[in-house]
Amino acid sequence: MQKVSILIVLTIGVLIGLSSFGYWNSTQASDLAYQYIQNANFDLYAHRAIVAPDVQLSIDEQIGRVDEHFNDGQKLEALALYQDILKQDPGNTEILLRMGVIHLQQEQPSEAQDYLLQAAENKISVFYLDAQWYLALIAIQNEASAKAKQLLQPIVDQRGNHYKDAELLLTKLH
Repeated sequence: MQKVSILIVLTIGVLIGLSSFGYWNSTQASDLAYQYIQNANFDLYAHRAIVAPDVQLSIDEQIGRVDEHFNDGQKLEALALYQDILKQDPGNTEILLRMGVIHLQQEQPSEAQDYLLQAAENKISVFYLDAQWYLALIAIQNEASAKAKQLLQPIVDQRGNHYKDAELLLTKLH
């Protein structure tokens, strides 16, 4: 009888230990996702020239100007300006990505997801894997690890901009 009691206690202890480790590991992925969202920086995409203020700006030049507001921490102003550019160029994947990121940083995941899903529809865009990255971060925050893995794997396989971070998150999402 004592052996059975000891076996039961040990089994319960092991189960509690494993579930605690699983919770700790998944919480860690969620914390990383939050950090990646808050530390998003559009310098990765900087490719625009500075032009004189009285010159008619191309879409790329307008994006470059708005990026300065974003990088200065004026995210809501940047969001409004990106929206104006989107009116000129509906479906611009780069703008959709940026607007999704800002909504994520403002803790508006539903709005962010709407923009990011639109950006992710364009699979030939250079911003496709970046949209997938932020959608994966939303999935992690929503504790949808299977969906997150599905979104992260192509980033790793195709060596997207965030592939090293995607590899790390995949290890945390066993």
